[in-house]
Amino acid sequence: MPTAPTVCDGNGEPTIIGVDLGIVRLATAKHPQGVFAVNGKPIRHRRERFAALRRRLQRHRRTDRVRAMRGRESRWMRDLNHKVSKALVSLAARYPNPVLALESLDGIRDRVRGSRRFNRMMSSWAFRQLADSIRYKAERAGVRVVFVEPRKTSRTYPRCGHATRANRPEQAQFRCVACGYQGNADVVASINIAGAAAGPLRQGPPDTARPAQGQVPLAGGGLDGVQA
Repeated sequence: MPTAPTVCDGNGEPTIIGVDLGIVRLATAKHPQGVFAVNGKPIRHRRERFAALRRRLQRHRRTDRVRAMRGRESRWMRDLNHKVSKALVSLAARYPNPVLALESLDGIRDRVRGSRRFNRMMSSWAFRQLADSIRYKAERAGVRVVFVEPRKTSRTYPRCGHATRANRPEQAQFRCVACGYQGNADVVASINIAGAAAGPLRQGPPDTARPAQGQVPLAGGGLDGVQA
């Protein structure tokens, strides 16, 4: 893992950690000492088993079993969101003046589209529950949480500032068509989310934390490295 500031650290300035939420990786966060990532593959497989079992029960008109299955899946999702949010807040609390930056969840299901199975996962996952859990635990731990506009966070290379849909040739791959940089798309999105939060945090009060125009330069290198 590379050791590099996410946006800034030390000297009383905030250590901003951007958190990218998704399905392939439930959460990705670039921080000064590396990358925090929650692999979504086993989660997707378990949810697919839940869905297959529900369909089989519905064919046999076992509505009581279907309701029980939904309750079981809901409890599992809530427990997983609790564990992920706890890990993220604990990670942030290790750094001076920590800030967790997340994308605004408004319209997330409309922004992210894929296969029919992928869209079903997006529409049913409790992203807002996860965000609320992060905010609640962060408040208790003294970690600030800000939400930023998600516009172009997954398509922009934070160094050269070039933003285009062509920068994402594949879901997991980022390749800047302007400068040629290649890396993990979720890590790049995490850095862009942190950059979107940095400007407003320096300029105004916490409740005005909205993304500034243009890109915020990073105070260090090291975009690569993902632990899944």
